[in-house]
Amino acid sequence: MSPNTHHYPVKKLLTLLYVVLALAHVCCTGGYNASKKKKAGSTLDPKGHEVLATKHNAMVENFYILVKSPAVDSVALSTFVKKFRKENCDKCNIKLYDDPCVIPLMLQYPLKKEEYELLADHFVASSTFDSNAVYLFPLK
Repeated sequence: MSPNTHHYPVKKLLTLLYVVLALAHVCCTGGYNASKKKKAGSTLDPKGHEVLATKHNAMVENFYILVKSPAVDSVALSTFVKKFRKENCDKCNIKLYDDPCVIPLMLQYPLKKEEYELLADHFVASSTFDSNAVYLFPLK
């Protein structure tokens, strides 16, 4: 057996492994691009909100959103969540905040008492992927 024929299967397996890992990376970590997924005919005012962070995995998408509207009541927040979900995602968790000061705390765990209190004060609503319900001030 020549040395070159022995390495061909290993080379083929390594190439296949590379392709599988690249696909897994795109699907499960950083390959999501919201602008590509967004549906045409947006009814949301782009000046009324800002996506602060996303954390997606194979099962569910997670959106952390700053709501810039002064009206932070249950009707306005429920309407926003419904429209955002319709335009951006089918199966997602949505967390709404009213102040960008919480950006460093949104994905941090564990939180110190002062950090938790600050996050709770500005975490105005949450909606999980398996429900259309919107929960106001979920940490209070």
